[in-house]
Amino acid sequence: GILGKITTYLGECGINITQQLNLSKGDISYTVVDMQGFPDDPTAIQGELSKIGGIYSSRFIGVPFSNDFGQPGTLYHVSWFEN
Repeated sequence: GILGKITTYLGECGINITQQLNLSKGDISYTVVDMQGFPDDPTAIQGELSKIGGIYSSRFIGVPFSNDFGQPGTLYHVSWFEN
């Protein structure tokens, strides 16, 4: 399913997944993926993930209380809004 596509793609990018959570209710689900380190180009990764059918939005959160990866909500991508 979609979770397998997400983890396969991230693995192909050389990203080590340290933990993941996938919950659903009806037709809607969300997945949280903890990664070891930060990707070099998170915008490109979000663009590729948005091409997977069923993924409507993604967000890189970064490390809470750290300036390593921007402010909360940085790099938020919504594919259902695009034409």
